[in-house]
Amino acid sequence: MRVGDVRVDLYKEPTIEPLRVLDLTNKASADNEEDKAICHQAILSLQESAQKFIALLQKKRPMALVILAYGCLLAKYAPYRWFMHNWPANVTNSIANLIDPE
Repeated sequence: MRVGDVRVDLYKEPTIEPLRVLDLTNKASADNEEDKAICHQAILSLQESAQKFIALLQKKRPMALVILAYGCLLAKYAPYRWFMHNWPANVTNSIANLIDPE
């Protein structure tokens, strides 16, 4: 895949490479420089923590699962998309079954 003049390998680093593409898109956007800088910092933060966070999810660490559930809550209130049908509820219910209520 190419983004502008840059070749992108989404399979090389599945957690990092999409963020690199996102950063390239941000740099090419029509937003003002201040907005671009804020978005760039957010993307850098995600790049630094993405692999470690996914490892916590794989280990089923409760706080990581709660953060994922929060993301599902945000997705639930996004505009309807057929491919997202019931996904937020299904993931949240699965998380609820994994986490000890205490």
